[in-house]
Amino acid sequence: MNYLTPQQVILLALLVAFVTSIATGITTVSLLGQEVEPVTQTINRVVERTIERVVPPNDEEQGIFNKPADKEVVTVVVNQEDAVIGAVDANQKSVVRIYNKAGDLQTFVTMGVIIDGSGKILVDARLINSRLKYIGKYNGGEAELKVEKVTNDALFMTMTPEKIEGLTFSPAKFLADSNTLKLGQSVVMISGANSNVVSTGIVTEIPSSSDAKEINTSVPSENVLSGALFTNLKGEIVGARIGVVSETRTYFNTANYLQTIISSLK
Repeated sequence: MNYLTPQQVILLALLVAFVTSIATGITTVSLLGQEVEPVTQTINRVVERTIERVVPPNDEEQGIFNKPADKEVVTVVVNQEDAVIGAVDANQKSVVRIYNKAGDLQTFVTMGVIIDGSGKILVDARLINSRLKYIGKYNGGEAELKVEKVTNDALFMTMTPEKIEGLTFSPAKFLADSNTLKLGQSVVMISGANSNVVSTGIVTEIPSSSDAKEINTSVPSENVLSGALFTNLKGEIVGARIGVVSETRTYFNTANYLQTIISSLK
């Protein structure tokens, strides 16, 4: 070193710095290649977002128009709890609980579904005896009922005209096409003899037939009463338990089938 001129010392220092930077770069690339994928992805994302922020803004006065940074796509995750609450809130007013009335005694019989603004109810025909007296308990009131039309599986019940005053009705909104249901899709059930009982589950079985009228779910069978509503997380009614023979499994009639029944009764 004593024999080197100042210029040679500077050149030697630059050479050492250059060799050191190359070695550092090679070492860094090797270490990144050995990291697990999540760590590498995190580093890459930080770098990408940092570069996005250093793009200077446009300056119209000086005629500078920089290319805007790419927009970051954000996936919004819908909270399932909120979706279930929304589905129940949207449909609980379409539920009617029907009781047999004998003097002062009222005995729960089944649930019904309001299908139009006049308060007409779709009910399981197997559980109604037209010779008996029934009352329907709606959201905010109750009224005596009478049988209007009957099919093998279901019937319409309506309120006696003198009992309609003061009551409002929220017709059920059925899914346009229940053939779009998929295995594993979430469902929300609204049931309960005296008050709303809510259960959730998934679609576990869809018959291969395109005109199948029943779909099975994982909802606990002990919670499923006749007339119980099943909705998707959007609040659309995908079916109801009306005219279902099996009492041990949680089948429900599809919205398509129920709409066929409604059309035949009108």
